[in-house]
Amino acid sequence: MGVLRTDLKRIFTSWIFYLSVFIVIIGGVVQCLLIYPDPTDHSSTYGALNCFLAAFCLSGYGPVVAPVLAVLPFATAYIDDIQTGYVKSIIARTTRRSYVMGRVVSTGISGGMALLLGYLLTLALFAAIDPLPSARTMILGGAFVNIYHRSMLQYALLTSINAFASGFIYALLCMAFSAVTNNKYIGIIAPTGISLCSSLIAWAIPFASVKNVLLYILPSVTLVFELTTELRLLRDYFLLFTSTIVMIVISQRWQKNGRL
Repeated sequence: MGVLRTDLKRIFTSWIFYLSVFIVIIGGVVQCLLIYPDPTDHSSTYGALNCFLAAFCLSGYGPVVAPVLAVLPFATAYIDDIQTGYVKSIIARTTRRSYVMGRVVSTGISGGMALLLGYLLTLALFAAIDPLPSARTMILGGAFVNIYHRSMLQYALLTSINAFASGFIYALLCMAFSAVTNNKYIGIIAPTGISLCSSLIAWAIPFASVKNVLLYILPSVTLVFELTTELRLLRDYFLLFTSTIVMIVISQRWQKNGRL
């Protein structure tokens, strides 16, 4: 717990963490203005919830930028500790298992909270600017669409929770790939590559049958519910989380054997 408490203090006092949150907010506002270009229109067609969902559900902003913002605050701290030798001084005060477990949790929280705070503060900003109720004007599908039809606010909050889960996985992917390759830059790039994997397959493979099979099999992190289903979302998060843990365990064994 000492490692986790120290890590969380480092995260929430880091200017990079708050810069990531700020960029999420600015990006959300810009995306909303691109879709709803008239900010003086305070009709129910706009409204805080419509602006929020337009910014984070209808635009392609999240899948491109979020993987980078999630890994910036703390995801490379693990490989930095290993490469600088600082990990030895930490393990001298605790066990290796406690250190790794604490670092996994803190790394995931750093990425998840960067996106979650950005989403929630963007929603709060939209509500402060335009507090009128939002009419349900969007035609959405995919995961949890029944919640959207029941309550737009619940759907927006669920979207924010999914952003936390996505950021958590993005950060762990960075930690895992950097640990296995002993290269933090590969770790930084890996989450973005995995996030855009589906788009690349859809663009690059001309054969529909092969394309559909690959898109179904390969797990991917998605910030947009329309691109998935409830079961596939849970499956993909489980597979990616399990893969990151396996990679981190393998990297630990390689370190003990002198391969890293």
